[in-house]
Amino acid sequence: MQRQDSITKINQLVQIHIKTFPLNPESYEFRSAQYVDNLYVSGSILPKLHIIWPSLKILSTMTNENYQLPSSIPLTWTEAKTLRGILMKPFWCLCDEVS
Repeated sequence: MQRQDSITKINQLVQIHIKTFPLNPESYEFRSAQYVDNLYVSGSILPKLHIIWPSLKILSTMTNENYQLPSSIPLTWTEAKTLRGILMKPFWCLCDEVS
């Protein structure tokens, strides 16, 4: 299973693959005491999305293993440009499961 996470504002959308999980979506619990602390894009030649979300806990209910999201994700130049524009103003994030 892959998670496609979308970061969006009106008329702009970018989907970024963040992490692949080995089991079905129903096999995980996602918990957080608060929303994402910070999202930002760094770099111009090799851009990356940085996610700061220390309160996020991901637990496999089947194996009792804990998972973490990567702290940075490689981006294409187009994704980086779009994200920089989105992150300059209020935005929201959506998680979508992709098989």
